[in-house]
Amino acid sequence: MLDKKKQEHNISLRWWQKLANVPDEVLEIKFECARMDRRLAEMKDAFVALSSRKHGPRCTQCGSEKHTLLPNCRVDYNKPVSTGLKHPGCNGDLLIGEDGTRFMLKPRSMAYDVEGNKLPL
Repeated sequence: MLDKKKQEHNISLRWWQKLANVPDEVLEIKFECARMDRRLAEMKDAFVALSSRKHGPRCTQCGSEKHTLLPNCRVDYNKPVSTGLKHPGCNGDLLIGEDGTRFMLKPRSMAYDVEGNKLPL
């Protein structure tokens, strides 16, 4: 009967009234779908950008395209372990290690273009 009255008088619900009548589960699913839609759009953008790339992987420090697969190494959590390899671009020793959890450190920001070239910040 109330719905009929609303139709007769052309009464529409406010946005918060519509939300008040929706079960929490439905709202959670709607919000999750919206989040997934945004993530999918981001992934599509990344796919388009990386598909147009003309160069292979690069070193994040020196930009060299020369690279070597790392051998399987055991990680010593107290000190870095040498892989026995030299970086082909800058000739630095390649180490594998865990230096523990860090708190209260400012992360170092880096930006790269689609081709993997480091951009100035």
